[in-house]
Amino acid sequence: MRASVTYLIIRGSTAFAGSCAFTLNLVYQAQVAGLGPLQLVLVGTTLEVVCLLAQVPTGVLADLRSRKQSVVVGYLLFGTGVLIEGMAPHFWAILAANAVLGVGWTFVDGAQDAWVVDEVGPGRVSLLLVRGAQLDQAATVAGIGASVWLAGFGLNVPLVVGAAVWLVLGVVLAAAMPELEFRPEARHAAWRGSLRSMRDQAGRAVATARRSRPMRFMLVAVLLAAFASEGFDRLGQVHFIQSWSTSPYWFGVMAVAAMAGAAAVTELVRRLTDLTDPARTARALAVLQALGVVATAVFALTGQFWVAVLAWAGANMARSAAEPARAAWLARLTEPASRATAYSLFSQADAAGELTGGPPLGLLAQRVSIGAALAGSAATLGLTVPFLATAGRGLPAAGPLGDEHRVVQAAPDAERPAGDAAADEAAEGVGGDGDRAAGSGERLDRDLGGSRRDEPSHDRGGGAPVHDLHLDGGRPAFVREQTRRASRPDGQGPGE
Repeated sequence: MRASVTYLIIRGSTAFAGSCAFTLNLVYQAQVAGLGPLQLVLVGTTLEVVCLLAQVPTGVLADLRSRKQSVVVGYLLFGTGVLIEGMAPHFWAILAANAVLGVGWTFVDGAQDAWVVDEVGPGRVSLLLVRGAQLDQAATVAGIGASVWLAGFGLNVPLVVGAAVWLVLGVVLAAAMPELEFRPEARHAAWRGSLRSMRDQAGRAVATARRSRPMRFMLVAVLLAAFASEGFDRLGQVHFIQSWSTSPYWFGVMAVAAMAGAAAVTELVRRLTDLTDPARTARALAVLQALGVVATAVFALTGQFWVAVLAWAGANMARSAAEPARAAWLARLTEPASRATAYSLFSQADAAGELTGGPPLGLLAQRVSIGAALAGSAATLGLTVPFLATAGRGLPAAGPLGDEHRVVQAAPDAERPAGDAAADEAAEGVGGDGDRAAGSGERLDRDLGGSRRDEPSHDRGGGAPVHDLHLDGGRPAFVREQTRRASRPDGQGPGE
């Protein structure tokens, strides 16, 4: 089977399986498994922690052994984890299932990116990615429809069907996925490069934040927004169920409508805002976030179903439109040599916010009410607005940026000792690069049944810029699917 055909099969299959399994996943966890608000949040937190811990070793294994084997194992683990969750509706079983899912995602992340670039070639991969994104959107809508229909037979059925698709995909890839261009890394170079890249990246991340005042404000905004998102993402569906006994059918309709609305709002922002002007982009981000605050607060407090639907959709669309604008802002303030580090820094801030925000908001929902937790999310989100507005102050309009605003490389390679340069070369080949080794990455794209925003990424072993297919805000798109499939189906947008 040709690599391009294989890639399109992966895109369509994973998009369908993900939207089928996760459109109503939170409904299943709440109604069938009986998880409370705190438990719902802890499931997502567990998944993220496992992804963070497993990413480096699985990435190194992909470079030492085989990208194909890594991808195959990853999808088999996806299917196994989802099948466990669908067949065992108990809290501890669901936690274990999500641990399996997290490990599976780390096997796929980076390995599949590197595989497609190696096999297709950097000159042809961009067109293939566009075709894959189009196929992904169609498969996502089909998966949502299938999820709603299958839920009529039982809320666990969409999970079982999604698991079956992933398991079959893993078996098919084991037999037919080509791998002709892979050149394994030397074992010692891979481990040494991975560990060194993590250490160096941490140092560069700190230096990046220190050098740029706008970056510091934007980082705080990202951290707070991620903190707030966990309450909205994990508890939004349950809020509909408890307040209005919303049926699975409505969740499917809302998911498709939100996809279309998010795409429209994103296009509107692109037309109305000069995204090459970082000052205007920051102001647009502040406006979008303010709209998101109002929408989230209304969603938390209203007693009217249709008002809640519109508020929920408005909050989702504002956030969806803000993500590509934030990516454009960040690209404008970074040099190519330091861009990967900057993206990774924002990825880490996003992950840290969600990891720290989930438990307290879940506890608030458990002790008080889900509405109170959603109101807390709105209040926390409101704190981001002044930081976003401040991030644009003092920046010049579209044109050259001075070094006091732009994040530049800390030190040219020519100034480093020869030993450091050699170690850097080794690090570049591990798991895609240093970004991968730190458990994050450049991309803002959705994976496994989601819509995505493909943003340019650094080299992943192919010799030319490609797209990172698995990370959304630097976090596993798989994590996004668990937490946001029902509460935040983005529009056009880590694609797989």
